[in-house]
Amino acid sequence: MSSLATAYATIRAQLAEAIPTATWPSPEAGFLDYLSTAGNQEPRPPVTERLQEAPILASAGYQYAREDFARSTAYD
Repeated sequence: MSSLATAYATIRAQLAEAIPTATWPSPEAGFLDYLSTAGNQEPRPPVTERLQEAPILASAGYQYAREDFARSTAYD
């Protein structure tokens, strides 16, 4: 295995460990979810409160960027 593949595998493992421990809603958790392609974690609930705060709005933005994010039209 090349050093690049080893480094990538290490970063993927760190990502997998960080996703379930990230506090929701937060931009960090949203970004980790966005980066994840595993698809085996439970989807986080839609952000419905405190959307006037930039960090919370960023959390919702990362959800919107995911193609697999299911939401009602009322959420939009």
